[in-house]
Amino acid sequence: MNAQWTSQQMQALAAMNIPLWEKAPEPKGQYFYKLGSYHLVGETQLPVELPQWFNDFCLCVGERPVAVKITELSDNCLNYDTWFDNLPTADFKKALWQRLNHA
Repeated sequence: MNAQWTSQQMQALAAMNIPLWEKAPEPKGQYFYKLGSYHLVGETQLPVELPQWFNDFCLCVGERPVAVKITELSDNCLNYDTWFDNLPTADFKKALWQRLNHA
Protein backbone atom coordinates (compact mmCIF):
# COMPACT_ATOMS: atom_id res chain seq x y z
CA MET A 1 0.00 0.00 0.00
CA ASN A 2 1.21 3.46 -0.81
CA ALA A 3 1.69 5.38 2.46
CA GLN A 4 0.50 8.71 1.04
CA TRP A 5 -2.94 7.35 0.02
CA THR A 6 -5.55 5.59 2.13
CA SER A 7 -7.19 2.47 0.69
CA GLN A 8 -10.45 4.39 0.19
CA GLN A 9 -8.64 7.14 -1.70
CA MET A 10 -6.89 4.60 -3.93
CA GLN A 11 -10.22 2.87 -4.67
CA ALA A 12 -11.88 6.20 -5.51
CA LEU A 13 -9.05 7.17 -7.82
CA ALA A 14 -9.13 3.77 -9.51
CA ALA A 15 -12.90 4.04 -10.01
CA MET A 16 -12.41 7.39 -11.77
CA ASN A 17 -9.50 6.05 -13.87
CA ILE A 18 -7.09 8.50 -12.25
CA PRO A 19 -3.57 7.13 -11.92
CA LEU A 20 -1.93 7.25 -8.51
CA TRP A 21 0.45 10.10 -8.08
CA GLU A 22 3.77 9.14 -6.60
CA LYS A 23 6.55 11.43 -5.59
CA ALA A 24 9.46 11.18 -7.97
CA PRO A 25 12.83 10.32 -6.49
CA GLU A 26 15.07 13.25 -5.76
CA PRO A 27 17.37 13.80 -8.72
CA LYS A 28 21.06 13.48 -8.07
CA GLY A 29 22.35 17.00 -7.73
CA GLN A 30 24.69 18.17 -10.42
CA TYR A 31 26.09 21.60 -10.98
CA PHE A 32 27.14 22.86 -14.37
CA TYR A 33 29.52 25.68 -15.20
CA LYS A 34 30.79 27.14 -18.44
CA LEU A 35 34.46 28.04 -18.61
CA GLY A 36 35.46 29.24 -22.05
CA SER A 37 34.50 26.50 -24.49
CA TYR A 38 34.39 23.90 -21.71
CA HIS A 39 31.61 22.70 -19.45
CA LEU A 40 32.42 21.69 -15.90
CA VAL A 41 30.14 19.27 -14.06
CA GLY A 42 30.19 18.13 -10.45
CA GLU A 43 28.06 16.93 -7.57
CA THR A 44 28.87 19.98 -5.43
CA GLN A 45 29.10 23.66 -6.21
CA LEU A 46 32.50 25.11 -6.99
CA PRO A 47 34.15 26.54 -3.89
CA VAL A 48 33.80 30.28 -3.38
CA GLU A 49 37.55 30.63 -2.87
CA LEU A 50 39.07 28.85 -5.83
CA PRO A 51 42.54 27.35 -5.36
CA GLN A 52 45.41 29.24 -6.97
CA TRP A 53 46.04 26.53 -9.59
CA PHE A 54 42.40 26.82 -10.72
CA ASN A 55 42.63 30.63 -10.81
CA ASP A 56 45.66 30.17 -13.08
CA PHE A 57 43.60 27.82 -15.23
CA CYS A 58 40.87 30.48 -15.47
CA LEU A 59 43.47 33.07 -16.52
CA CYS A 60 44.67 30.72 -19.24
CA VAL A 61 41.13 30.24 -20.54
CA GLY A 62 40.43 33.95 -20.21
CA GLU A 63 37.36 33.88 -17.95
CA ARG A 64 35.96 32.59 -14.68
CA PRO A 65 33.40 29.77 -14.46
CA VAL A 66 29.74 30.79 -14.82
CA ALA A 67 26.87 28.60 -13.59
CA VAL A 68 24.68 27.38 -16.47
CA LYS A 69 21.90 24.91 -17.13
CA ILE A 70 22.65 22.32 -19.77
CA THR A 71 20.54 19.42 -20.96
CA GLU A 72 23.22 17.11 -22.34
CA LEU A 73 26.91 16.69 -21.76
CA SER A 74 29.33 17.47 -24.56
CA ASP A 75 32.81 16.18 -25.37
CA ASN A 76 34.18 19.36 -23.79
CA CYS A 77 32.66 18.43 -20.43
CA LEU A 78 35.05 17.99 -17.51
CA ASN A 79 34.05 16.43 -14.19
CA TYR A 80 35.59 18.43 -11.33
CA ASP A 81 34.41 16.25 -8.39
CA THR A 82 37.94 15.34 -7.29
CA TRP A 83 39.79 18.46 -8.39
CA PHE A 84 39.62 20.32 -5.09
CA ASP A 85 40.15 17.47 -2.61
CA ASN A 86 43.94 17.82 -2.61
CA LEU A 87 46.60 19.74 -4.44
CA PRO A 88 46.70 18.47 -8.01
CA THR A 89 49.47 16.03 -8.83
CA ALA A 90 51.76 16.41 -11.81
CA ASP A 91 49.96 13.47 -13.46
CA PHE A 92 46.58 15.18 -12.98
CA LYS A 93 47.87 18.44 -14.50
CA LYS A 94 49.45 16.59 -17.41
CA ALA A 95 46.23 14.65 -18.14
CA LEU A 96 44.12 17.82 -17.87
CA TRP A 97 46.34 19.82 -20.22
CA GLN A 98 46.46 16.95 -22.72
CA ARG A 99 42.67 16.77 -22.68
CA LEU A 100 42.39 20.52 -23.14
CA ASN A 101 44.86 20.49 -26.04
CA HIS A 102 42.82 17.84 -27.87
CA ALA A 103 39.43 19.43 -27.22
